Amino acid sequence: MRVQEAIVRQLQQTTTAAYAIAGLRTYWAITAKDPVLPFIRVRKSGHEPLLQGFKSRRLPANTTIEIVSYAKSQDAAADLAEAIATDLIGFTGLMPNTSPVTAGAIYVSQVDPGNEEDLVSEDAVALNIFAESREYTVRYDQR
Repeated sequence: MRVQEAIVRQLQQTTTAAYAIAGLRTYWAITAKDPVLPFIRVRKSGHEPLLQGFKSRRLPANTTIEIVSYAKSQDAAADLAEAIATDLIGFTGLMPNTSPVTAGAIYVSQVDPGNEEDLVSEDAVALNIFAESREYTVRYDQR
């Protein structure tokens, strides 16, 4: 399982604050056509193995994940971003593996906050879509 897939599955757990706001509308890299607001998009933006010189995909690594919250107002996008932060920052443990094609779960030892940015464009405002982007560094290994 890829770490971004694990993050999506974690945010879709019915016990998370993100689920309370966006439900199952958490997408991995690509959003649905004409998505219902609010929704979340998760994308890997960087990767750094913690042990150099090895070729195994199961080695510990730091991966930077960008999570963008989309909503009908900037306040609602910020509220969703805060809910995601509540769910992820400081998270430690196994993230669920429900993928039928990939063996192994993701064990996250640390999630740290990174950059955050309001994403406002004239085109998005005309469509009544507002967004907030936040980056997280996820330290993990695949089990």
